[in-house]
Amino acid sequence: MLDNERHKDAGVSVTSLIAVFVGSMAVIGLIVFLVLSAITDAPTQQTTYAPRSDGIRVIEPPRPVMDFTLPSQTGEPLSLSDLRGQHVVIFFGYTGCPDVCPITISEMKQAHALLGDKADDVAFLFISVDPTRDTPERLTRFLAMRDVDDYMLAMQGDDVTLARITPDYALYYKRYEQEADANGYYVVDHTANSYVIDPQGRMMGIIPYGTASDVVVDYLSENL
Repeated sequence: MLDNERHKDAGVSVTSLIAVFVGSMAVIGLIVFLVLSAITDAPTQQTTYAPRSDGIRVIEPPRPVMDFTLPSQTGEPLSLSDLRGQHVVIFFGYTGCPDVCPITISEMKQAHALLGDKADDVAFLFISVDPTRDTPERLTRFLAMRDVDDYMLAMQGDDVTLARITPDYALYYKRYEQEADANGYYVVDHTANSYVIDPQGRMMGIIPYGTASDVVVDYLSENL
């Protein structure tokens, strides 16, 4: 008689546990369903690229970009996230560039001067797409020759990292090593736009190549 009662008690306990488990799973399933429904029904915020009258394309809302780390002109690693808290103007190129890069650096140099007291709130970042030739030492000389080495930063890009961030910047570059001259010089085609990253690490604007420095300053000043 006692054995039968023990079996009955054990059966009741197991049955109760199963009931509790099934009930819990049902509640969890309902919660998951409601969460997924809310996500599905939530309106999707579309990113727009609105051109201003001055040609600068404003990104609304600002779009997060991938963080990355590359050797800087000092040889020490530098990450984009190290510049959080500042606006960052990024442009791609190479030190042997005969036209686009010198013109862009000249415009950024003038923009830095025109920013005056606000200049410390903006970092100018040059990323080389020609890492074999553009070593940190060469990048250092390059910035010094143009008298921008006290405020402009440079990075030695590599193909793996550049490939990772290409979607963020619609980056394009092509080296013509096979057409190198007797001195080993060759040209590199590359994206000519500049990109403005806000202090939270989001892309907020695209500056077309050839935009005058005062236009760049007006745009940046509106957001500083």
